[in-house]
Amino acid sequence: MARVFLTGATGLLGRSLLPRFLQAGHRVRALARTPGATPDAEWIVGDLRNPSGYAAHLIDTDILVHAAAVTGKATPALHDQVNREGTATLVEAATRAGVARIIFISSIAAGFRDIKRYPYALAKRAAEQCVRRSPIPATILRPTIIIGPGAGVLEGLRRLAALPVIPVFGPGRVLVQPIGVDDTARYVTHAVTAPDLDGLTCTIGGPDRVTLEDLLGRIHRRLRPSPPRFVHLPLGPILTALSTVERIAYRAVPLTVGQLATFRHDGIADPNPLQDALAGSLTSLDELLKESLAP
Repeated sequence: MARVFLTGATGLLGRSLLPRFLQAGHRVRALARTPGATPDAEWIVGDLRNPSGYAAHLIDTDILVHAAAVTGKATPALHDQVNREGTATLVEAATRAGVARIIFISSIAAGFRDIKRYPYALAKRAAEQCVRRSPIPATILRPTIIIGPGAGVLEGLRRLAALPVIPVFGPGRVLVQPIGVDDTARYVTHAVTAPDLDGLTCTIGGPDRVTLEDLLGRIHRRLRPSPPRFVHLPLGPILTALSTVERIAYRAVPLTVGQLATFRHDGIADPNPLQDALAGSLTSLDELLKESLAP
């Protein structure tokens, strides 16, 4: 069994990963800003950007699983500080401590074509480069939209889908492939014991590919008895207007240019050894929505 150092242990994915690691017999040191309630893990309270609080605990680590991240509508500066700079600092500390492997949880957004106004994706892409430049063998995972109770992206889509008329930015024909948080954790747990993945960047997604408009419609039907009605809004003018307002009052905009990237780019998993390993046993999209949107 492995000695695992897990960051982001109290986050959406971390809360699912931690019990899986422990059940598999791994010894877990869990880094979080506040300690969790799982007694079988060794909790380390700290900040990614301050290695003095955790560096000594990286010694004798077999696998660093880096799942901590700032998401959502944080400022561009905070995305950079935590997601890029924090990752670089962590990787440097892991290198000095002699950590044997790294599994980095990135995002499908890091592979989007146009991310110049998407601070989260920019920081994640830069963080991937930090991991790749490290001498430590590493696997990078890019999950698609992660669905689970309390998932930030799902909450944003839920707010749109709950409206009597659902706004769709652009044609709504981009493809998405949402994956459940527990299935994401299963993939990460599998990667821990699969060193043949070292050096790979693996996208991971659920079993169903649907258009974004279809996804919003499915969410709507979970929330309202009426059939979904859509209004398509021109994406170009909206992006131009948001870009202008963001420069003046970033916190004031209800949506950012970056957050609308989901309406502009396909978010699907490419075939790869990790995706293929569990592809036949994943939870369907409708079941995920049923579980995650339950009253």
